[in-house]
Amino acid sequence: MKKQLIKYSLPLIIALGFTACGGGGSDAYFENEGQQQIPINVECVTDPTLLQIQNYITLYSRDTIIKSSGSVTIVTYHDIDGNKKVCKDKASTGSAYILR
Repeated sequence: MKKQLIKYSLPLIIALGFTACGGGGSDAYFENEGQQQIPINVECVTDPTLLQIQNYITLYSRDTIIKSSGSVTIVTYHDIDGNKKVCKDKASTGSAYILR
């Protein structure tokens, strides 16, 4: 009786184990849904003042910088409060955006 119970329950346990794992990848196709693209079009100033840095684009923790075309250099600063700010180098010929 024990052997039959193990014989039939072992495949069931294995099957349940495989179906319980995974499933987290279903959102991968919709990862960018609801996100916005913010163009990085503010040009950097040489030796910026704190006021000028405040005008740069604030970068948040889950933001991603995407270089979309050409040769673009994105410069990062931290303002007086420790917020990360970004701007585009004047010599850059390409474009980039923030995926938020």
